[in-house]
Amino acid sequence: MADRVQCECGSVILQTSLKKHGASQKHIAYVERHRLQRDQERVERGRQERERRHQERERRRQEREERQERRSVSKRTHELECDVREQRRMFELYERKKKADTERVEKRGLPRHIVDIVMKHTDEKTCTICFEDLTPQNVFMTRCGHMMCKGCEYKMFEQKNARCPTCRSNF
Repeated sequence: MADRVQCECGSVILQTSLKKHGASQKHIAYVERHRLQRDQERVERGRQERERRHQERERRRQEREERQERRSVSKRTHELECDVREQRRMFELYERKKKADTERVEKRGLPRHIVDIVMKHTDEKTCTICFEDLTPQNVFMTRCGHMMCKGCEYKMFEQKNARCPTCRSNF
């Protein structure tokens, strides 16, 4: 598309026709400088627009990466929280089972105060199964009066063997 310019006389003509129209060299130079300046401005605007678009694309890419990172961190945090909840639940179940087993073991033996009295007046101070020393804290006394350590009694209880190792009577 040919550029139209205004001649010194005021008429609008094609830039290529300036010489034919009789414009002065000064005016032709002015028009040429003006055209070059507009071309440079247009090139600069195009460069600025490309730079702006590039920055916008880069900003969107960074935002997308940040969102993905937040999702990834959020997902990992959720997984860890689930793992922690599961471990707590398993620990609570383990503690309940341990407490229930201990209560069952203690219910099958004689009451603690009777065991303490018997421990003071007996010569039997070792476990009849593992031969470890018995203390008031780790002793279990069967209803038939025989003693063993709580560890051995617990093992017998886990194996569903509810008989006294000394006299074979039921607990």
